Amino acid sequence: MAGDSGGAHLNLASTLYLREEVGDASYIKALLLYYGPYGLTDSASRRLLGGAWDGLTEEDWKFYIGLYAEDPAAINEERYCNLFLNDLTRDMPACYIAAAEFDPLKDDSATLAAICEQYGHPFRYEVFKGTIHAFLHYTKVLDDANDALEHGASFFRNHCDMGMRIH
Repeated sequence: MAGDSGGAHLNLASTLYLREEVGDASYIKALLLYYGPYGLTDSASRRLLGGAWDGLTEEDWKFYIGLYAEDPAAINEERYCNLFLNDLTRDMPACYIAAAEFDPLKDDSATLAAICEQYGHPFRYEVFKGTIHAFLHYTKVLDDANDALEHGASFFRNHCDMGMRIH
């Protein structure tokens, strides 16, 4: 599964939900996670980065959180919203984690990568220098966007059963 920003969050949350609530997510072999919000509510990147240029002002954050929950304070205690509340020590698929250098969510990606490294989960973590949140959407003008997509696709090919046909 692949997604960027909220889509990256939904992919990891869905995988954790399937593992915990359904009992099996082993068929998910790889996640391609581009600059997702995984659960940090305060970090250096959140404090220092983001603004009107990338749609991540404080007002924007409040709006996005309001889409997720009626009670924004409760969201930090919900494990499928704050993904760091889950047991990330076991049964994780391979994760390609891409971050943008000037993204307020950069520390979320760095934290997830550190967890993968600590517990021996297969992962690749990349920070794309000089980019902002949502850079993936600029493939016609930004080589890094194309590189991030290609790196994710290569990671997927390397971690999935290539006998499986994808249509």
